[in-house]
Amino acid sequence: MFFSSILVLFLVVCFSRADNICQGNTGIQWIADPDDCSVFYLCFNSASYKYMCPINSVRDFITKACVPKGSTYDTCTKKEAAVCLPDDGFKPHPTGNCAKYVDCEMMMTRASDVRSATKECDYPLLFDEASGRCQIPETADCGTRSVPKNPCDYEVNQCKQGHCIPCYIRFPSCNELPDGMNAWNGRENTPFFVVCKNERVVYHGQCPKKDRIQLFDPKERVCVPQ
Repeated sequence: MFFSSILVLFLVVCFSRADNICQGNTGIQWIADPDDCSVFYLCFNSASYKYMCPINSVRDFITKACVPKGSTYDTCTKKEAAVCLPDDGFKPHPTGNCAKYVDCEMMMTRASDVRSATKECDYPLLFDEASGRCQIPETADCGTRSVPKNPCDYEVNQCKQGHCIPCYIRFPSCNELPDGMNAWNGRENTPFFVVCKNERVVYHGQCPKKDRIQLFDPKERVCVPQ
């Protein structure tokens, strides 16, 4: 009877396209959402499809289906509970992303899950565990956590639905670029440029028009008349 219920739950999960989580994957694979026990992904090579369990149910990878939250078959929510203790304030995120953190007060007092209690620093700030605050990259201590550098590494800038202009088109990257003004990768020979510091985007914009249109010269790294 129970496994019949599991099957029903599996059939009513929501189906939508997701981005990035399956990048570099080969073959067919089920991948857990790192932040939300009710979400998992089916990967076909690098293409990803997002499944959401119904309300009050969570994923179970043994049966590859959704099970009642808090039941004996729920192995995900119990792991989330260990993230915070009753007197904790802000804690580093369990995914190890230095730009994210968990609001433990929200999680403990409102019976929230990690997904609901997840916060993210504004770009390019990072979460410093000692101070419990978001700080500039030069002062934040990330320890062994992964350190995002590009605007598209921050979840707030990623597409959440269809008909969204991809992040890499909306925001430039300073990956492996020197400090100062650089050509906007993918928009070379246009007025667009990016200002970098320590491989992070400090500013992005366009050359001023003045009397005529100016283009950004990637070799000279300055705006020049067309």
